[in-house]
Amino acid sequence: MKKLYIILIVVLSSMCLPLLAQQIPEPMQPPRLVNDFASMLTSGEQNLLEHKLRNYLDTTSTQLYIVTINDFNGDNIADYASKLFNKWEIGQRDKNNGLLILIKPKNQSQRGEIFISTGYGLEGAIPDAYSKQIISRDIEPAFIQGQYYQGLDKSTTTLMNMAACEYTADDENKDIPISGVILFALLIILLLFIVSKNSKGGGGGFTRGGFPGSRFGGFGGFGGGRTGGGGSRGGW
Repeated sequence: MKKLYIILIVVLSSMCLPLLAQQIPEPMQPPRLVNDFASMLTSGEQNLLEHKLRNYLDTTSTQLYIVTINDFNGDNIADYASKLFNKWEIGQRDKNNGLLILIKPKNQSQRGEIFISTGYGLEGAIPDAYSKQIISRDIEPAFIQGQYYQGLDKSTTTLMNMAACEYTADDENKDIPISGVILFALLIILLLFIVSKNSKGGGGGFTRGGFPGSRFGGFGGFGGGRTGGGGSRGGW
């Protein structure tokens, strides 16, 4: 009988673990920084914010995500934000320079909820007290009017300005030795020579758009960043 209990526990555990894992969704595909699971934004608004956040990623190396979702599966918003942030590994492993704006829209029985979560590396640039001010000043008034894009556009601009003081794109290259710069220059010259030769000979060369994506690599999560679970919340 004891063995039967053990077998039942193992079977039930194996059935429950996938359900727990499904509580946090995978990032949308193809990878993007605006993951509007709750359909709060039009496709045009999503594209505008996506373009803005990608350019910021290329400029500063900081990953700023916007995620909307309809259900926290029994979690409170702070715990859910922490789980999503760490599962998606937002930000870079060596900098923890990720930031998440998590939103659950209001419905007939519940008010809308907002949470801003920062990675370890941005806690100095964007303290919880400041992110709380951004929620109450930039996001909540716009959301009350149903202007979701306007609230996110204004708040991301404020957050970007604050986070840019912590990390810049120059940080990626400040420790590169002179020998590395010389080697890189030689590779560029060699590449230009090959392209020129192929074009004269009617060869294929490189197609337009041959170097797609962000200069900081895949931004669809799993970059290694972590959060300590802090942050600020609000609602409307």
